[in-house]
Amino acid sequence: MSKAIQASAPGKLLLLGEYTVLEGAPALVTAVNRRAEVTLQDSADQRWQLSAPQLGLDGFILDNDGAIPDSTDEETKRVLRLFATVLQCVAEQIGALDAQQIHIDTGAFFHGNQKLGIGSSAAVAVALTGALLTALGKKPENELLFKLAAQAHQNAQGGVGSNVDIAASVYGGTFIHQINTAPKQISLPAGLYIQPVFTGRAASTPNLVKDVYRLREQSPSQFSAHMAAMTRLAELGRDACQKADSAGLLELANKYHMAMRDLGHAAGADIISRAHAELHEIAMRAGFGYKPSGAGGGDIGLLFFQPPQHIDSIHQKLKTAGFETIALEQCAPGFKVM
Repeated sequence: MSKAIQASAPGKLLLLGEYTVLEGAPALVTAVNRRAEVTLQDSADQRWQLSAPQLGLDGFILDNDGAIPDSTDEETKRVLRLFATVLQCVAEQIGALDAQQIHIDTGAFFHGNQKLGIGSSAAVAVALTGALLTALGKKPENELLFKLAAQAHQNAQGGVGSNVDIAASVYGGTFIHQINTAPKQISLPAGLYIQPVFTGRAASTPNLVKDVYRLREQSPSQFSAHMAAMTRLAELGRDACQKADSAGLLELANKYHMAMRDLGHAAGADIISRAHAELHEIAMRAGFGYKPSGAGGGDIGLLFFQPPQHIDSIHQKLKTAGFETIALEQCAPGFKVM
């Protein structure tokens, strides 16, 4: 049996640019040190097998070409859609492999038994794509890896997305992302600290995005007005990073939070949920900035503050309100293979 291929890719935090990134605006993104791990090895019994503990799968037998068997129940087919699209994309564009034993571990993307919402599906798409390319003798260079993983990820999600999370999983670091543009690596302003906080509930990004885009159909002018205002804030955030303006970026976090609230009200979407609203209030009282990271509703929120010792003053208030800070190292490296 050949040596196992081990690949991994990080999750991400969206620091600024939610929703408008889908319209071509710049987004500020950082990769985090929670990684999806994929192990690939030639199958000893010539059968494709998949194990994924977080999906409740252990030695799941696939068809001879790695496809999901037709007899599989619909729920399992749904949770394996991303896996299937990655295998199909790589096979069609690069080549097919002999039977493999595949193990996928996304345990790092959970807090207890709750998913954090920091891009686990994109990290899996990138790690699995890179492992398959390596097994095929193809060097998983960033451009090819991004192209294939993004295509598979979008196919699995119905063709919707900015690929911002794929970019984080491939390239890592902290960067400015715009659709159809290579990521531009940047540094956050010195003296600015960003602390992730878990709201205590998971949220459905596709459902929230669907609500927002219903507004575009029902009231194009209202949708455009919100996107224009938020795009301007995203551009100012990019400029603040380039100017190393930590105070400016902290202020923009609060303004973007309010803009996301207004968009949610207009679209009838629970973007700024009760948890996000409460966290924003706690932050404002302490002189911090705050906004959701991602589509909102739940998942992760971000405290922006300076200097670092000030976080001590807010810990007890967060705990009393039922929230937890999450240790997420930022500017993590991108895709790796061994």
